[in-house]
Amino acid sequence: MMAQVSPLGILLGFTFIAALGSFFYWTLHVPPTSPLPIARVRRSAEARVKILVPLGEALPPEGAVELACHWETGKERELVLVYVVVVPYILSLDAPMPERDQAASDALDLANLIAQRHHCPARMYIVRHRGAAAGVLQVARDEQVDAIILEGGEPHTSGEWGRMSIELLRRATCEVIVDQVPIAARPLSLNLPVGSATGT
Repeated sequence: MMAQVSPLGILLGFTFIAALGSFFYWTLHVPPTSPLPIARVRRSAEARVKILVPLGEALPPEGAVELACHWETGKERELVLVYVVVVPYILSLDAPMPERDQAASDALDLANLIAQRHHCPARMYIVRHRGAAAGVLQVARDEQVDAIILEGGEPHTSGEWGRMSIELLRRATCEVIVDQVPIAARPLSLNLPVGSATGT
């Protein structure tokens, strides 16, 4: 006697086979997902930027700090204010230098006031180093900053601080922005070389 197969049985059989096939396909093709800590780090990096602002004897803080507080609009900004006290090789790194230490403290206090006015949290460091650029780069690596914003200073700035912007542009592993006053906005110098004259 030949068994009869009902349409309902055929339908249930195909449904079971399709469900089983879908299950095996899903188990073999699970899309990769990022671990939770990595996802948090990525969201944090997109939402906040850390900016280092170097300060020094020839680097007034006003322009660079103002620019840092307005850089990357739409993101939370955290400033790292660094004053590098350049110590000559003839002295030990911990040699007493009260005047320079006081100048560093005053400059950092002013820069921090500017940051507070723009509601930008800031951390302050006084670093003693043999070179200005090397001191800034050391803090930039330790803090893993996203950018360095540097006050360009006056055109006649020379020596250690005059070379620092060039060194940072060459060696920094993050973005470097030099805030230089345009030539048209600089005050005119009326100093004339000895022996020069105007008129006839």
